[in-house]
Amino acid sequence: MSDTLKRRHFIQSLLVFLGAGVSIKSKLIFASKPDKNLKEKEEKMNAVTKRRLSAPCGLDCFNCEIYEKNITGEMKKQFALKIRKDPEEVPCKGCRLENGCKHLGQPCETLKCIKDKELEFCFQCEEFPCVKLQPAKEGADRFPHNFKLFNLCRMKAVGVEKWAEEEAKLIRQRYYLGKFIPGTGPILKKTSET
Repeated sequence: MSDTLKRRHFIQSLLVFLGAGVSIKSKLIFASKPDKNLKEKEEKMNAVTKRRLSAPCGLDCFNCEIYEKNITGEMKKQFALKIRKDPEEVPCKGCRLENGCKHLGQPCETLKCIKDKELEFCFQCEEFPCVKLQPAKEGADRFPHNFKLFNLCRMKAVGVEKWAEEEAKLIRQRYYLGKFIPGTGPILKKTSET
């Protein structure tokens, strides 16, 4: 499956997950060219910003397709049509600033737990890892939630800033675009984008 098809599949699944419940024709999402300024925007994002945009559960909001600095105008329009919202309501500021995933439609139990325990990240909890972080087979090929536990382990091992700066994007790419090799983990094919 090509990278473009995988991205379309991810967005289609995200829409279904968020309750849009409609199929997306392959032409609709990512028909526009990627944002040429994305690399420049990434470079301008400092460690403090990336930490703030790292969800307590280990998701890297700063790399999310619908994060306000990453989303394209065309993607806003297409996503808005599918979830029946105004395009300006689609971009997300990140889990911490939105008080959970703004498109989930329900409170985030993990975020509530972290706030109640006055922690910043799940890996800081005595109960880590807990059932709230348990991966599930359903949606594993489409949603980022199954790599959050790995992200948290890497944050704990190397520190949040180093993870955010050096590892988060590659972990996400390997998860969605990599070829899984038992005992090795996902391997990316060498392309001009990686």
